[in-house]
Amino acid sequence: MKATDGTNREIYGFSGGHIEQFREGWAVLPFCGKPHYFRRKDLTHVYTALCGFTVDQTHYHPGTRKQFEPGVFMSARCGNCQRKRQKETRFSVKLG
Repeated sequence: MKATDGTNREIYGFSGGHIEQFREGWAVLPFCGKPHYFRRKDLTHVYTALCGFTVDQTHYHPGTRKQFEPGVFMSARCGNCQRKRQKETRFSVKLG
């Protein structure tokens, strides 16, 4: 889902608004580049990407917390996260 403007810059679109009750998946923080595959640590407001990038929202006021936005349809994902996610899904065993 990428397009170019008149200056040959690539423009990436989001698939929607803020994610409510986000726990795990491809997401991007507003105004922060490429989407990463984030996982929520326990029941905290700390999220860690597969590549090691961490977002700690513990000390933010709930109204000013940075909101994740979907990064599912963005084609320029974090390469490290993508490789680690492919390894996880390739070697996972599904029962039933």
